Amino acid sequence: TREATTIGNGGMLWELTNNSSMSVSQKINQLFMKALSRRGNKQELVAIQQLLANSSTSPIQAYQDIWWSIINSNEFILNH
Repeated sequence: TREATTIGNGGMLWELTNNSSMSVSQKINQLFMKALSRRGNKQELVAIQQLLANSSTSPIQAYQDIWWSIINSNEFILNH
């Protein structure tokens, strides 16, 4: 759990945030795949992209917030 949620150098979120070959949508879908074994739906992608665009935090902090939201969702808690 610690490795999956850390924002330090070399952690999953750090690697995701610093991967310049992935689009924002690909990064979001990667988080969904890791947590829920599915891609984000259109509504989820649009909402998260808007949150990222309006975020006043660093990109890595924003992705960490999204990650925590996904792993604290009812879908994750009840299905995984």
